[in-house]
Order: sequence, then C-alpha cells, then structure tokens
Amino acid sequence: MKKLMIIIAAVGALMIQSCTTSMKVVSDVDPVANFGSYKTFSIEYVDSNAPRDLSINEINQRRLEKAIIAEMEKRGYVLTEEADLKVSYQVNIKENKEYRTNHYNNYGPYYGGYYGYYGYGYGPWMYGGGGGFSTTNEYSVYNGKLTVKIEDSSEDKLVWLGSGKREITESNRRVEDRIKKDVADIFKQYPYAAGVDGQIKIKDLQS
Repeated sequence: MKKLMIIIAAVGALMIQSCTTSMKVVSDVDPVANFGSYKTFSIEYVDSNAPRDLSINEINQRRLEKAIIAEMEKRGYVLTEEADLKVSYQVNIKENKEYRTNHYNNYGPYYGGYYGYYGYGYGPWMYGGGGGFSTTNEYSVYNGKLTVKIEDSSEDKLVWLGSGKREITESNRRVEDRIKKDVADIFKQYPYAAGVDGQIKIKDLQS
C-alpha cells in the first residue's frame, strides 16, 4: 500500500510540473495591415527595468534574439537597420508565493493541501491515522512572460503582438532548446511571410 501511494504521488507531481511549465500563448493582429508589403525587419530588446533577480541575463537575451531572428528569416524577411518592420521583445518575470502543508502522523509524513497562484487544491494522495502535527512552508514560484511586438516602421504602428507565459523552474534543462521552442510556439500564431499577400501555412515553413 505504501509503495502504491509513493507511485501515485510521483505521477501526480510530474503532472503538476508538466502543467505549470507549459507555455500559454495569446496574440493579436491589425486586420487592415498589409503584410504582403513587408520584406525587411530590425530587432531590439526592450528592458523591463525589473530588479536584477527578476531579469534575464545577457546570454539568454542573445538566445532569445537569435531565436526570433531565425523565425523571421524562416518567413523570408531580411534583417537590416532601415527596415519595413520593427520587431521588439521583452521579458517580464513575476514572483508569486505559494504555501505547502505537510502532515505528520504515526506512519510518517503525508502530503496535504497547497494554495497560491494556481488556487487551492489537495495533493495527489492523503493517507494516515493517529495523532500528529503539520508544518506549512512558503516557497517562491516564478512566472515568465515573453512579449514580441511587430510594428510598421513607416507608420510607427503596431501590426502584430504575440505573448507567451509559463512557470520558470530550476529543472528546465537545455535552456537554449527551451527558448527556441518558446519562441517557435509564439510565432506559430504569426502566419505571414515576406512579400506574401494573405496568410501562410505554418507547417509548410522549413525549420
């Protein structure tokens, strides 16, 4: 019985981690923008002016810029200083507090409830008997938001906006691959290509 509870707990923890680290993407577009007239782009990073511990480092900033440039060039746009489109990107990191309660009894600790940014809920299992005590621990959860803006340079007008948000965890290995995927997920909602009227099929783009 105890072995079964441990397996259930491990599966539950994996599911929670998978849900909280997936990116949620939203986008918006100017319906009257003439995307077929755009062939070149420039790029810039917009500082969020956040404290140092809530900011990305320069290495990850360059990784983001490289991934965004790749997505634009994949669509046939040419990077240049005097460009038809101005692409800007910004990262915002927000710290949220969560609280986790562990209960102890004659059989040892068992997982209790948690509450915080994702709302209150019960853990994957709860079992035990007899008297005992509980401890509640506070910990930080960091949520990152990447925003990409594309503006018409000649009119200084926003024509497309894409934003992705997900939880940032220390267990995120292979950072460069993760950044490429996050940027690609945002650009899946940008179905346009250089000099092409109307929308394109994202699946037809070469990686």
